[in-house]
Amino acid sequence: MWAAAGLTSVTQACGPDFPNRYLDAPEGRILASPEAVFANEVERIASCGATKKSQSGRVIGQDERVDVETAYRLGREAAARTERCEGVSDDARREAREEAVKWFGLTRALVEAGAKDEPNLARESIGWEAFAELHTGNFIQAITLYLRHHREGDDTAINSLRFVMRRLFRDETWRKQGLGEKLAQDVASRQVWTAWLIAQGSGGSGWDDTEHMERVAAAARIWAELLNKTGVCDVPEADRFAWVAYQGGNFVLAREWVRFAPADSGVAEWLRGKLALRAGDLAGGERHLRAAAGSSELAVQRPVILGELGRVFLAKNCGVRALEAWMSGGHWEDAAYVAERVLSLGELRAYVDRAAQEGAPENGEEMRGRLRHLLARRLMRANRDDDTVDYFSEELRVVAREYAADVRMGFDLKETDAVRAAAFWRAAKIARERGMELLGTELEPDWAIWGGSFETGAAAKAREELAASPGGTFATTKEELERVMEHAVPEQRFHYRYRAAQLAWWAAGLMPNDAEETAAILSEAGGWLKNRDPQAAKAFYQALAIRCGRTELGRRAAERRWFADETKAANP
Repeated sequence: MWAAAGLTSVTQACGPDFPNRYLDAPEGRILASPEAVFANEVERIASCGATKKSQSGRVIGQDERVDVETAYRLGREAAARTERCEGVSDDARREAREEAVKWFGLTRALVEAGAKDEPNLARESIGWEAFAELHTGNFIQAITLYLRHHREGDDTAINSLRFVMRRLFRDETWRKQGLGEKLAQDVASRQVWTAWLIAQGSGGSGWDDTEHMERVAAAARIWAELLNKTGVCDVPEADRFAWVAYQGGNFVLAREWVRFAPADSGVAEWLRGKLALRAGDLAGGERHLRAAAGSSELAVQRPVILGELGRVFLAKNCGVRALEAWMSGGHWEDAAYVAERVLSLGELRAYVDRAAQEGAPENGEEMRGRLRHLLARRLMRANRDDDTVDYFSEELRVVAREYAADVRMGFDLKETDAVRAAAFWRAAKIARERGMELLGTELEPDWAIWGGSFETGAAAKAREELAASPGGTFATTKEELERVMEHAVPEQRFHYRYRAAQLAWWAAGLMPNDAEETAAILSEAGGWLKNRDPQAAKAFYQALAIRCGRTELGRRAAERRWFADETKAANP
């Protein structure tokens, strides 16, 4: 898909918890072929109408005493002889296939005539008849039967269809001996083969496999051209033909087929959106993607469409709409970037309040809760204490109020030094122990999104790099970069530890020299920084050795020329 479309492959992140971001995805990913799910496509095909049944009925001269189980057993035995094996001629295999079809047809005829069939052998016979057809090279009959098998409720039929599709794809079997033309002329085969190709082009093979994707893209291109030659354009599946043409990189043909697509086709709207974006038409892309996102046909792919739509809104400097699209699509890392760096506090707060009233996004309370927590931390970092607490969870509201009250008391010159020092120290400990929850950034530098344990690449930096690269439809705008600079976040990783250390420094500054409590605070607060940032911790070591040289901790620090072992300070 990528190569045929002139695009580069995107490396997939490992695991569902590390999804690819839309905010810095290459343009090729946004413009790549829409995603398909083969099982959903087969379900759609099967539900469009009854697939034709293979002939069933009694054979002249057939023993009337044969029952359902006997007919089914004889069919199974004959089907087993259709497999290619040493010493068995093709003629013998074809005869076995004819015998299997006869017995399986009789199995179903007996059941239709009223015979009991508690094991549901009539349904099983369909799958085994398809097996016999497949192993004698009758792909079209096999596809028709497996599709019927699926429609009648067999859970294994979808995997059987996948197996047939892989057989066709392997060694380009589908292109040999005029089979491609036959597939194109048969409605069921044409639909299923098209569905499999578009699903494979969406990454249906699992892990990223460039060679496989290139082969799929080539097959899609050839198949689209073959369909065009056969003249099957004005048919209900014209949108799927456009899809496979787009996947194969034939955008002219895709645009032509989209014209014949059903008026209510969500797939056609998705393709129109992508074609518009390829032409640099952001307004048209937005209009068609919005229509696709509202299509019930694309309910499974809706998160992907909303992810693409969010990127379109970002390119149009519509930050609130980008946030809304990514929230609705469940793309939290993308949404967090907009909420933390693009929107003003006023814009973000207005959206959060409105979302709470309207119950948006539709994916529920979890996403709204995460956004409220992000807003609360952003307000706290901006020292907007009075506005903050209502956006925290009930448990964190108590902690936030305690922290804010202690900081205010620490700065209250009406209080004694001892009271102020104690308040600063309480605030310092809260900032150190609960800082990620109260002050941490969702993305860089703290990565609260991953609990501070992982980094996935600085979002703001990635957007800056996109702005520096050659311009395209989704290039980062000047307005966005200005907003990112205006809403800058602290530079240090785990910045709240530095804030905690600063509060501890102020507490120690209000306390007497050579006091054990002062030494303990300097020692503990310096320990918060010493491993990650020894240079920042150096001031605490020097103060400990100079101001508290007569204390036990001060003497040990002077002897070691660094901090002594970990020591927990008591409240001053």
